[in-house]
Amino acid sequence: MKTRLEAGRPVQISDQDLLQWFIYTDAAYNMEEQTGGIGGVLVDQSGVCVQWFGFPLNEEMCKTFGCQTKQSIIYELELVAAVHALSYWGDHLAGNLATWFGDNDSVRYALIRGAAIGPCGEVIMRFHLEKEASLHSRAWFARVPTEANIADFPSRLSQHPLLVPKADVTDSARHSFQSLISTVDSNSGIHVVDGGDKERASPSSKKKRWLA
Repeated sequence: MKTRLEAGRPVQISDQDLLQWFIYTDAAYNMEEQTGGIGGVLVDQSGVCVQWFGFPLNEEMCKTFGCQTKQSIIYELELVAAVHALSYWGDHLAGNLATWFGDNDSVRYALIRGAAIGPCGEVIMRFHLEKEASLHSRAWFARVPTEANIADFPSRLSQHPLLVPKADVTDSARHSFQSLISTVDSNSGIHVVDGGDKERASPSSKKKRWLA
């Protein structure tokens, strides 16, 4: 709240037409390999995919989100996918109309109320709220069925006819994601023990399947 009061600007009333943007995000997680992926798609008011990204998360990255203490971190990955997309495309969304679509209700509720579950989720949410205040963005959060979530494809590194190569911004989005990874890694309450390894409990038995 303090950051919002300090960094947030007054809402501007203008007679200029506002643009409508739609953001789709999704994540996938392989419990056996402890790897995952996130994807995001930016669609304009004409229904055209303007930009999209999709990249994998290796085991080390997934450890940042707690894969060695939980059987699944799909909640954390779905949340970080949404937060990263809203931050990465913040310049498009600022001052305009924005609707975010995801297929995870827990993440949607977290974004609506500005509070997430767990220490990792809290760090991700704090990052989001600070970005939201500084970018002066106001998004509406809605649910989309998994079957209709186009971001499911880039999160699994799969192709889709609407995701044209010229709109691929994966390299830039992956680079930007590193700052979010660093923020979570240094603020989620994980500490280092003798030997340099991060202390976490052993994961429970896992089935070989992807969650999304």
